[in-house]
Order: sequence, then structure tokens, then C-alpha cells
Amino acid sequence: MHHYLIIFFLLLAQQVFGQSYRFENFNSHDGLAQSQVNTMIQDEKGYLWVGTVVGLSRYDSHEFINYYKKDGLLDNNIVSLYEHEDRQLWVGTKGGISLKKSRKFVSFKFPENKSEFKVLNITSLDQNTLLLATNGCGMVQFNIAQKTFLFNDEHKEYIRKIILIGDLFFLATPEGLFTVPESDITNMKYSVKLFLPEFKNMSITDIESQGDKIWISTFKKGVYLFSENKLAHFTQEDGLIGNWIKDIAISDNNNIWFATGLGVSCYTDNRFINFDESNGLNNSSFKHIMNDRNGNIWLGSNGGGLFRFSGWLFTTWTKQDNLPSDIIMTITEDHEDRVWLGSFGEGFAYMDKNDSIVRVSDKEIGFTWSSAVTRENEIWFGTNSGIVVYDNGKIRNLKDEGEFDGTKITALYEDNGILWIGHKRGLSSYDGVKFTSYGQSLGVPMKRVRSIAKKGETLWVAGGNGLFSFNGTIITRWDESHGLTDNNLNTIAFDDKGRLWIGTRSGLNVMEKDIIRPVDIKSKENDPVNFLYSFENRLLVGTNFGIHELSLDQDIDFDNPNIRHYNLASGLPDLDCNLNAINQVDEDEILFGTANGLVSMNLEILRGLRNSSTPYVNITGIRIFMRDKDLSEFSSGIDSINGLYKHLELKHTDNHITFDFTAISYSSSDEVKYQYRLVGADAEWLPPTKSNFATYSYLPYGDYTFELKVADENSTWTFVPIRYSFTIKPPYYLTPWFILLWVAMMIGALWLLYRWRKSIRKKERETELIIMQSKLMDLEQQSLNSSMNRHFIFNALNSIQYYINREDKRSANMYLTNFAKLIRKNLDSTENKWTTLHDELERIELYLSMEHMRFKDRFEYKINISKDIDVHQIVIPPMLFQPFLENSIWHGILPKEENGLVTLNIDKSNNQVRITITDDGIGISQSKVNKNGQLEHDSKGVEIINSRIILFSKMTNKEFQITGPKDIFDKNKNCVGTTVEILMPIVRNTILKT
Repeated sequence: MHHYLIIFFLLLAQQVFGQSYRFENFNSHDGLAQSQVNTMIQDEKGYLWVGTVVGLSRYDSHEFINYYKKDGLLDNNIVSLYEHEDRQLWVGTKGGISLKKSRKFVSFKFPENKSEFKVLNITSLDQNTLLLATNGCGMVQFNIAQKTFLFNDEHKEYIRKIILIGDLFFLATPEGLFTVPESDITNMKYSVKLFLPEFKNMSITDIESQGDKIWISTFKKGVYLFSENKLAHFTQEDGLIGNWIKDIAISDNNNIWFATGLGVSCYTDNRFINFDESNGLNNSSFKHIMNDRNGNIWLGSNGGGLFRFSGWLFTTWTKQDNLPSDIIMTITEDHEDRVWLGSFGEGFAYMDKNDSIVRVSDKEIGFTWSSAVTRENEIWFGTNSGIVVYDNGKIRNLKDEGEFDGTKITALYEDNGILWIGHKRGLSSYDGVKFTSYGQSLGVPMKRVRSIAKKGETLWVAGGNGLFSFNGTIITRWDESHGLTDNNLNTIAFDDKGRLWIGTRSGLNVMEKDIIRPVDIKSKENDPVNFLYSFENRLLVGTNFGIHELSLDQDIDFDNPNIRHYNLASGLPDLDCNLNAINQVDEDEILFGTANGLVSMNLEILRGLRNSSTPYVNITGIRIFMRDKDLSEFSSGIDSINGLYKHLELKHTDNHITFDFTAISYSSSDEVKYQYRLVGADAEWLPPTKSNFATYSYLPYGDYTFELKVADENSTWTFVPIRYSFTIKPPYYLTPWFILLWVAMMIGALWLLYRWRKSIRKKERETELIIMQSKLMDLEQQSLNSSMNRHFIFNALNSIQYYINREDKRSANMYLTNFAKLIRKNLDSTENKWTTLHDELERIELYLSMEHMRFKDRFEYKINISKDIDVHQIVIPPMLFQPFLENSIWHGILPKEENGLVTLNIDKSNNQVRITITDDGIGISQSKVNKNGQLEHDSKGVEIINSRIILFSKMTNKEFQITGPKDIFDKNKNCVGTTVEILMPIVRNTILKT
């Protein structure tokens, strides 16, 4: 074994510059319609449209959807694509063009004599006019509104491309580069002019403008640059990969890309970088190249499918570049700026300043797990069987008779001449003379030490049984009881703020002020952290699922840190990062090892890397009860832009709705998150999710708006969400017309019920009135009988006889006349329910005058009428007062020895007629004593009056009230008479007419 001889291996050293870049490749196995790509375009919604020779593909960063002639395309060989300013997609094929309308295409054919010509390029003249470049009938106009073609038969040249630069249209043709003033094309009566003499009879394939520069590609003669009226020329001799240029694209960073049949060239920093099968591509023949709105470069190949350039951030070395192995396990830079690389099973090598890789050892060295550089520039490698030292061209094994001799060395750390050694039994040190072991002797055993770091005078160690700190005398251990997510540690690193970052087998932790807490890096569950590296206020976290870059702000949110994720789409050759295989080799480059090569991270690119463009987000469909359903009958049609139903109004039974959506992010399609809400059902935005559909069950009727937004891997949310509004109509029984009909029916029913009840009530009222009238008639008859009782008639006749016998003809005649009038009025009163107050007072006056004559002036009477009483207009029930007056005379005044006074007062009280009858007789109580408590017929007259009053109240719905008769007392409580008060409503004599 000649491990200390390096001369042999130096002779085998190779110098290469072949680091590779990553290109994502998509072909028919991934869903692409076909692997020969003619053209590409990205529409306003973010979809990538790829035209192939057998169909059109739409890619949303997740899947391809393909369209063919059966979907309305004019031909399956897609030659050109163009999105007009109204966001309509036009497709150029042989024989005409096609327009995408919702989920289908509508085609417009050339005339039969021009049906064999192809549309090679499409652009617009104005909002209503397309310009078509063809391969046989020159420039063709298409009127969008009239759907008609306009040909200029004077120009039948072959045109590959039409582009407007300034006020000139440039025409790229196989015969040269020509221009046409924009103003001349309107009527198609244009004439072409050669742009420059140099381009005469030159086959021009493409032309692009870059500010005030014009790039022109050719067949056979490379590329031309026209700038400041000067023409520069580039060919293979200047670094172009080939002279047969088929397409040009200008990227966001103003790099110029050229597609050729030999590969792809990028012009940057005044030099060409070429890509072919030797450095990342698996195909060399390319027909089209495109820069999308997110800064991605897409390559369309002639048989190899579609490629996406993952960018300049990462480049990769593999065994093809003279690495000892694709798996580099340790990276160390020595004092001579050489970068030493230890491999998995194939020894070690170094990379010099020119990126040349020199193999130093063979695979007999075996597996290298760690490395360190001493002050003397010795390179120490930890291997499966101990430590190997490379010193000034010699390789030797570092022997130790102690516990780690022949053991796998997983960590090496040089500190001021002391080499710290991590192995499966713990921690040891080497001072250049002897080895010392730690852990077991101090009572805190360490196992499987994989990473060592130092801060101040304290050494920190990551082991398989926890985190350890060692100040030279005391070892302290932290484990899961202190907050670690796992006791099995892989790596540790300090940041510029003194925080200790800890990578375990199941995630990331951070220690700050002796407090340990987990950090959510949004990776896969239980994703082990394999390496950590802090720089420029950032932390790189290498895992089995790519690299996470954390922004180490002072106020970092450990539950939701600002993270960027790098994966295969970002340019990594593999997601699996190797344990502690990372090192910054200069201010602009970090090297780290993966399972499929050594990767260089360009920090200059990283610093200028723009924030990830917010992904495009689109609602792709609506399902009812989880099934696709034709909802055309419930909408006003399909939106030609987004393919969704316009003015959708669903039935109330179609209320289980699922929205399908997608986010378009070509560099991080697996990292996007969605957030949504249904305005009308959700009060707040629902939590972020990676699910690409949302379901709402049993929605009530009403108006709704579904709002959706998306975030990239940095959790940057779209500023304005996309929205889709729809309506769930109420059931028929809750519609306004039905409710109005129901209300009308209810009103009608209630009206009919009211009418029926009214008729019933009317009949009942009529019956009740008949009964009450009958009772009233009976009571009136009784009242009449009471007024005209036999005693009164007999006494009246006796009084007449008395005056006759005395031959007092005058008195007899007057008494007889009054008696006749009274009888007539009493009889008249029985014919009407009402009488005027005037007539009733006349009747009362007759009665009182007769009684006054009869009783020889035993009493006097007075009738007082208030001035505000109109006796001719107010009507009252007849024969209402006489019983009370008769009681006053017969039972009040006549039993007393002195003469008496009866007073009748009529006035108003609270808008009522008040009738008060007062006498100064013996009173009711004394009268009852004189009669032994027995009432005569006059008392029955009062009862009749009361009954009549009750009936009048019921019949008229008006209030009648009688108070008394009752005794009147003086201040000595002696009875001085009787009074009765009758209150009745003011009723006008119009009632007599009814």
C-alpha cells in the first residue's frame, strides 16, 4: 500500500470545466401530446401552451391537458400560437387558424387554393385584426369581427415571423430581412424594403428586440446584433454552439438564448454558455425557446420533449467531472484555497482555484465521513477505520491505541491546535502528542458524535443521545426533556446572533438563552436535518427533501418562519442532502454534497434572486355532489376566458358544491398553499391547505362569492384573490311570486272567512236585534202600561169628573185636553224607538201639569235646559223619565206634610247628555219603611227603564248609564230628598231616518 505516495494519482488527475445544470424534462410519458415541440406560449392565466406535431398541450405545473382535431382544431400539427389582447388564444396550423372558445376550438379555413400553406407566426395589427405569416401566401390579414381573410396576391413570399419594432413591421424570410411601415399594412397595399444590404438573400429565422437592440438569427450564418446603427456578428468561432439558429428568446435578466440543432446557447456577460447533452440536457436538437412571466426558460426540442431550465443558482459536479464519487460526504478548504472532497467509498480529491478536480486517493481509503485542516495545513479525514492524514503529498494513518482506533470517525473539528474527534463512543481530542477521551470519565457518556461547534470557551457536541456542552471540566446534557424534538442529533451550527441551531433525525430546533424549541420548516413529517450552515443572516437546512433557506431576522417567528425551499425544480440534482457535507469556499460560493453529485450554490445569484413570483391561481371547475354536471341551462353561457359558467343560478337541490382549482408555479408546484372562503357562508378565511378543491355541503339559498388566493413557498399570498359569484335559487315555495300568491290566497281565505263570519254575525246580530227589539217592545209596552196604568187613568177620570161636578168647565176642559194629549203621545212613542228631546219634554210637561192640577198644588216642578242642548236635534229613547218623576211625586213628596219640589235638569257632561231628576221628599229609605219594604208598580217602572237601557246599549253599542235613585243628605246627615242621574250619548236626530 503506497498511501503516502501521491505522484501516481497526480498523473491521473484530470482538469475539467464540465459542471452541469439541471433541466426538467417533460415528454409524452409525462402527458405531453408529443415530444416534437414546434412552439410555446404562456397565457395571461399562467398556463403554458405547447404546440407539438400531433396536438396542443396545456400545462399548469401539475398535469398536461391535450387538444386535437376532435376538439375543434383545424390540424393536429401546431405551428404557431398567439394570445390576443382580449386574452383569446389563437392557433396557427396548416390551412388556417383556430380560436379557443371555452372548452373547444373554432376554426377558420383558408380558401381551397391556399389550404396547403401553414401559419408560421401570428401577431396583431390592431384590436380587430390579426397578421399571419405564412410559408407561401405571404402576410395575411384576418378580420376578427367579420371572420374573413384578406390576401395580398402581389406578395407570395415565405415569411417566418412578423414583429413590430418602432413603427416598422419586420419580416423574417428565407430571402432576407424586410421592413414594412406600420401605416402601409392597413389596406394591405404595402411594399417591402430590405432592412440592410447584408441581409439580402440571407435565410432569417427569427428577430427579437431588446430595448434599442435588435437580435437577428439565421440559418448557417449565426446571429447578428444591430445596435446604434452598427451590426455585430456572432458564430461558432465566437462561442455559439452552432450557426444554424432556429429561435431567439430574451430572459428577464437580459440574457439572450438561442435554440439550435446542436444545443442551446446563452449570451451573458459578453460570452456564450452552451448547453447540450454534456452538461444537463438529454437532447441537442431544439426548435423553439421561450421565457415565461416567472423568469423560466423553456426549450422545445425536436424529439426530446419539453425542457425547463432550473436556473443559474445551482451547478453540479459528478463522476463524469472526475469526482471520486457522486456522493461527497465532507468538504474542507485548506490554506492554499484547495477544496478537499471526501467521498462515499471512493477516497478523496481536491478542487483547485480553476475548478479542476484532482483525484488524490483511491477507493482503498474507503468511506470518508468528516474532515478538518490543521494550522500546519494538514488535511485530516475521518474514515470508517480511523483518521487519515494528507500532509505535503503524503498519506498516513493516524494511529491511536485508545478507544477509537479502527472506529468510524464522524466528526472532526480543529480549535487552536487541538483536534476534536467525534466517534460512536463519544468525544476525544488530539493535541499533536496524545489522545484524550471525554464523557465516560466525567459521568456523562456521549454516543455517536456527528457534529462539533464552539462558542467562546464552550464546546458544543451533537450526539446520538442528545446535545452536550463542555467547558473543559463539566459536561452538560440536553435532551427531549429540555425541548428537543429528538435525542438523535445530526448537526449543529451557530448563527451571527449567537443562537444555536440543532438538526435532529426528526426536525429542526433552536437554542436561545438556554431555551430549546422546535422550528417548523414546513418540510415532510419527521424529515431529518442533515446539515446546517449560517451565513449573511440566512440559514441553510439540508434535509432528505431538499434544502430550506431560513431568513434569520431578529424577530423570527419560529412557528412560521420565512422559508424558501429548493428542490429538483430549483436545480438540485437530488433531494437527499449528505450529513454535514457543506462548506463556504469563498464569498460567492457554497459547496454541499447530495446523493447525486456535488453542488455549487452561487451566492451572487442568491443575493440578487428576486422574490418568487406569486403563483397564478385559477378556478378550473365546479362539481355538484362531487360529480361533473352540465350546468348550461342554469347559466347565461360559458366564459371564454376562464371556462366557467356565467351568471350561474343553481336549483336549491344542487347545493352540495365542490370548487376545483389549481396554482401554477413551475419552479415550486409542490410548495404552494391555498386559502379560500365562501362569502355568504364563511365569516373568515379558512386555514391554508395544499388541497386543490373545496367542498360546501347543503348551502341554503342565497347569493355567494367564492374567493381564492395562493401562496408560494415563501408564504407570500396573492394580493387580490380571484372570485367567482353564483346564486342558489330558493325553492318555489319561497320565491316572491309564490309567496305573493300564497299571501293573496291567505288574504282571500281570510276575507272569505271574514265575510262568512260577518254574515254569521250579521245573522246572529239580526236575530239578537229581533230578540232585543221584541224585548224592547215588550218593555216599552210595559213602560206604557206603567205610564198608563189603571190607577192613573182612573184617577185622571176622577179628576175630570171632579171638575165637572164642580162645574169648573175650564179646569175640566184643560185637564181633559192634557189627558188626551198625554195618551196620544204615549201611544205615539210606542211606534218609534227614538224621540226628540223636545217631544219627550212636552210629554213630561203634560204629565207633570196633570199631576200638579190633581194634587191641588201639593208640589211644584221645574224643568231646566242648558243653552248648549239642542232639544230638536238630540234624540233619546221615549218614556225614559216618567217613572222617576212619578216616584218622586208619589213616594217622595206626597207622603210629606209640606209642599214639595221636583226638578228636571238637562245639560252636557263629557260629551254626553246628562238628565238629573231631584225632589225634596221623604227619601227612599223612609218610603220603604212607610210601605213595609214593599214596592209598588212604580218601582217596577224603574226596573223596566233599567232593562230598556241595557237593551239600548247592546243595540247601539253606545253607553247608557243610570245612577240612583238615591237619597240626598244634608250636612247633619238628614235625608232631604232623592236624586237620579241618567247619562246617555248625544245622538242626533238623523238616526230617526234610519
